[in-house]
Amino acid sequence: MIINKLYAILILLILTVSFSAVAALPTENDCVLYFYGTNCNHCVAPGDMLHKLNLKYPSIHIKTYDVYSNPENKALLESYFQNYAIPKTSQSLPVILIGDTYFIGDQAISTLVENYILSGDHYECPQPISKQIVGVAGQGSPINNFETLSYGTIFKAAIKDSFSPFLMVMFLLLIALVGSLKDCEEIRRRSMYFLIGAFVTYILYTFAVLSGFSPDGAPKYFAKAAGLIAIFAGMYIIRNFVLGKKGLVAQLPKARKRHIEGKVGTTFLSDAGFLWLGLLTALMTIPTTSAILPALRNLYLEPTWTSTLVPMLLFYLIILAIPMMILALGVYLTRWYFDYTGVVRGGGSERRIEIWQRHHLKLFRLFMSLLAIIIGMYVLFAHI
Repeated sequence: MIINKLYAILILLILTVSFSAVAALPTENDCVLYFYGTNCNHCVAPGDMLHKLNLKYPSIHIKTYDVYSNPENKALLESYFQNYAIPKTSQSLPVILIGDTYFIGDQAISTLVENYILSGDHYECPQPISKQIVGVAGQGSPINNFETLSYGTIFKAAIKDSFSPFLMVMFLLLIALVGSLKDCEEIRRRSMYFLIGAFVTYILYTFAVLSGFSPDGAPKYFAKAAGLIAIFAGMYIIRNFVLGKKGLVAQLPKARKRHIEGKVGTTFLSDAGFLWLGLLTALMTIPTTSAILPALRNLYLEPTWTSTLVPMLLFYLIILAIPMMILALGVYLTRWYFDYTGVVRGGGSERRIEIWQRHHLKLFRLFMSLLAIIIGMYVLFAHI
């Protein structure tokens, strides 16, 4: 009889503990607001923690707001700060709002939030209405991105952006375009038009005239497709060079060939064509750049800070463009060298000079094809 009572008590305890554990689990109504900033130093660990928490408890509704790249999100966070009477000295990133409390700073979020969510209460999404709440505030990053900007951070971001797979697509396009030109002066001039087009796009974006073109996944698929096309096109040109075969266009009747070359030349290989292609390609890459451009764009929206914007923007664009300028200069010098050696080896004979320059044009395009394959493989296999 005593044993039966003990069994009954044990079962009752197990059921009580189980019920308490289930009651403490988050429900679909539990809502967490998370404010952070792209490249915010104190936001890395909390972001990872929330990602793991969401995998562990999929029912939690976590709403994320990037304050650095979206002025509306920044205004929303400031309205919460104001309505909840959070002291200025405590206002920083990252921020988590749950029910009637807040957690500010990486340490407070990483160590306290999960236990608070599992405390047994359930919370709907906080609203920015005036009320007194309590919370925990620790060390964080400024909510104004321009306070984190320095020429050092801009330099690092520009170097990182210039070698990103998406910016490499601009390299591929420039290689394809200048590889089709036959004159050194055209290569020099039209490379500059291409770079000017890209420069103008980034400047117009910063001054809120343009927005980045970014349908879901479009930049990624665009980059992968460009890398694949560059590899196959480069291999095809190398095959023709090794086997001594003509390209597809060269095999066409002369009248048809002249018609295609004329259309392509006036549409893509003209000064205006290079300018527009630089502009459109840069437009595709804007959403893939680091947080610096959005930060400078937000800085433009702050009237008292506009005087700081111009030198920072120019510094970013110059550093961003240096690798492409080096590429364009290298292509120009390579072509100039081939033309010069053709003249030297021709020995004054126009016929011999023409033969050598035609041969060196093939070598030049072989060199460009190898370069396109290398960059294309980097773009294709890079983690995006």
